Amino acid sequence: MERMSRREAEELAAAMNASLGYEDSAAIQRASMRSSAHYSSHEEALRHSMQRNPGVAVAEPLADERTLQRMKTFSGSFFGKGNHASPKFTLAMVFTCSVVMVAEIIYNNKKEGAPFEEFSINPLFGPSTQVLLDMGAKQASKIVKDGEFYRLFTPMFLHGGILHLLFNMAFLWSFGSQLEREFGHIKVAYIYLTSGVFGVLCSAIFNPTIPSVGASGACYGLIGAAWADFILNFSFYRNQWKCVFFQLFFGTAFNVLLGMIPQLDNFAHLGGLINGFFTGLSVLTLPRYDWYAFRKPDKLYQICLKGFGIFISPIVMIIFVIILYTNDGYESFCEWCDYLSCLPTPWWSCGAVCEEGFEIDETSNPGNLTVVCPRDIGTVLLPDNGEVFGNTGEALEVALALCEKACFPDD
Repeated sequence: MERMSRREAEELAAAMNASLGYEDSAAIQRASMRSSAHYSSHEEALRHSMQRNPGVAVAEPLADERTLQRMKTFSGSFFGKGNHASPKFTLAMVFTCSVVMVAEIIYNNKKEGAPFEEFSINPLFGPSTQVLLDMGAKQASKIVKDGEFYRLFTPMFLHGGILHLLFNMAFLWSFGSQLEREFGHIKVAYIYLTSGVFGVLCSAIFNPTIPSVGASGACYGLIGAAWADFILNFSFYRNQWKCVFFQLFFGTAFNVLLGMIPQLDNFAHLGGLINGFFTGLSVLTLPRYDWYAFRKPDKLYQICLKGFGIFISPIVMIIFVIILYTNDGYESFCEWCDYLSCLPTPWWSCGAVCEEGFEIDETSNPGNLTVVCPRDIGTVLLPDNGEVFGNTGEALEVALALCEKACFPDD
């Protein structure tokens, strides 16, 4: 059955009202709107109107279909704007991350004597690595060995610098505000926070020695949720599905490929993307209504996908937690996983470098230094010559030189 345009529906409604003896349809519409103020919802008012005056009740849904069914509309973004609620959670996350960035700068100024790390070390206009670690950056050894579980949660609020913050907050606002207007605060908060945690968890497994921060994993979770919305609520997109599909496809492909250049933690990105998709399947089914505002049952495929999302989301999270605490390295079960985070090209290489992150343990072996090399290459014992290590100036250069000597002696 072909749906009529709004103009055709209004003309038909006017004709029906006239045939029933109601020539002033505008007055009838105003009276109906006034009466609806006494009811808890438009649907209840419409049913009451149908009982009192069947002619008006039949004409109204034809003339104002959009009040009965939340239709997807394309307006330069991925999502419709059926619900114009303020994106309070998205605004709260932007505000929180901005406040934490200010705290990072203040703490760096107190600890290092300058608000920002040297530009040659951190070109993002941000703090030193040690400051980020002090404030809760991800490092697998601190999570597993030291029991600092909060490091699975705190990295999504920390950023490596002002440029890092601005990029992620623009990303968050672009996706988060639209999703939140459509689905509400609670569902978006659930997807965002769980995706952030799962992204950190994946990073801790696949990049254990590299300190990492940022809301990227949580933001990528919103891309996954957008795919879940597109699949679950496909009928709402009508003739716009091709345009929305290609925007989602190319947007996802660009961001995933961007994560394959060196120094970006694509494991956190992919972890957030996968979690966002599964959790989105579990909570993002939109209600559908018939012509008289009665809710239709969900379609079979929606019920199946929702059940799958509810089942698989916690299962995957539990499996990855077990891997983090029981596995000595992902190479034993995924030799090719390195290519997911860095793809070698003629313009760059993907070999481990000390700048990615390493540890120097001065206490485990008295008289010796234990150097934990990047990407779990291994640990090396060196004699302790009394060097002073740190994260700025000469102390950093000494530490990097020691790492290169221990981990890459042939280079």
